[in-house]
Amino acid sequence: MKIQFITRNIPTPNKSNNNVILKIALLLQRYNKVNVAFPKESVPFGFHFSSKYKYLYKLKDYTLSDVKISVFNYIRLPFKGIAFLFLGLFSAKKIAEAEMDVIHGHFIFPDGLIAKKLAKIKKTPFVVSVRQSDWFLLQKVSKQSHTYKTAKSCLEAADCIHVHNGYMASLLTAEFNVQSRVIPHGVDQSILDRSFEKITGQVVISSVAALITLKNIDWVIKSVLNYDGDKDILLKVIGDGEQMSTLVDLSSNSPRIRFFGQLSYEDVISHMESSHIFALPSCRETFGLVYLEAAATSNAIVAFNKYSINGVFEEGECLFSADFTSFQQLVHHLIDNPQLTASMGEKARKRAKELVWSKVINRYEEMYLQTALNYKETNQV
Repeated sequence: MKIQFITRNIPTPNKSNNNVILKIALLLQRYNKVNVAFPKESVPFGFHFSSKYKYLYKLKDYTLSDVKISVFNYIRLPFKGIAFLFLGLFSAKKIAEAEMDVIHGHFIFPDGLIAKKLAKIKKTPFVVSVRQSDWFLLQKVSKQSHTYKTAKSCLEAADCIHVHNGYMASLLTAEFNVQSRVIPHGVDQSILDRSFEKITGQVVISSVAALITLKNIDWVIKSVLNYDGDKDILLKVIGDGEQMSTLVDLSSNSPRIRFFGQLSYEDVISHMESSHIFALPSCRETFGLVYLEAAATSNAIVAFNKYSINGVFEEGECLFSADFTSFQQLVHHLIDNPQLTASMGEKARKRAKELVWSKVINRYEEMYLQTALNYKETNQV
């Protein structure tokens, strides 16, 4: 198939970013042709000196990981309710020249809105992904605003809506009365192919994340500090960020807590192989690949009950907390029940085996093929 990606959430030559969408494009190219277009927010002269926009100012077409990326401009206003009022002024000529069987906008804003316009021009079906940043923007604007109405129109017009977890699917059904297809991210088979043994005599808890407020790493630290049972425990905090000093102060030099800073991918996996519990109550996570990596290394997982892996992992494969109190109770329960922890770790690993990238990419291909076939059947004369 010929698949057109519209996505801004990919690395650029001057800025590192989450590369998962680029990875999906690369994996799809085994049997398909994938074109990638990057919608670049137009930057007024003078603002290009700021760190937020500097990497965009002179961004041209580029190649990354053997993927050619076409860059085009769109206008975004600095007001949430009318941010995309002039989005329709972008020129689709540059990307409309390519052949495409299906278009995939990887966010609603602006990717899906652009995909909708391009689909109309090309008479081609389009898929739109909804991520947590889309949802939080919609919660900040009025239902009478241009932004909300435009998003609603996009979702209603989409030939397929893609989400990464069941929780987001339920939110969209409740808010917009639309159905969506859940396809999560994948885990590398190489992690599952590794051999490892869990250490005994000490309960090791790991937490891997950017140390920012939204990750709630302070919940993990407080839970460890507040544990008054008889088990020997150790928390490994892996990552760096603006909250590092605050979290170090919170830990009060407890021998139960060690900070490792930013580590290589290989070192992160090695640490998770030796841990028993993975605790990350991140409250704004579209999915979070690290949860899959924790599952693949047989960790019992405690996560927040919204977003992330909710609806991909079930109860028994993962524990979900609603607030700090319930999170702490779940962590302490796992610490005190090593057999339950081991059992949950094995169940999580079993689920991870169903979510290796090869199987996940098959689900993407099925989604694109079914979307194209449905469109053709619906629109045949």
